[in-house]
Amino acid sequence: MQDQAGGLLKPKIQKSPPQQIDEFRKEYGEILKELGRPLVVVIDNLDRCLPTNAIHTLEAIRLSLFLTNTAFIIAADDRDGALFSS
Repeated sequence: MQDQAGGLLKPKIQKSPPQQIDEFRKEYGEILKELGRPLVVVIDNLDRCLPTNAIHTLEAIRLSLFLTNTAFIIAADDRDGALFSS
């Protein structure tokens, strides 16, 4: 049975994280170009996350910052200094 299914699936190619990010950016750019509209991502209540989760979220956004036709709006209240204190 494995011999019959062997030709149906492509072998998995291991890619480095920079290669994966580059491929994502290319595919994402093509999708937005086809749509013909910008994408605006709104992230609200970041101040209510635990600091570790907020940092992980910001790091994920950083990977997407320079994507074509994409904007990020981040809403966070740091009046008490809890969000970005060390």
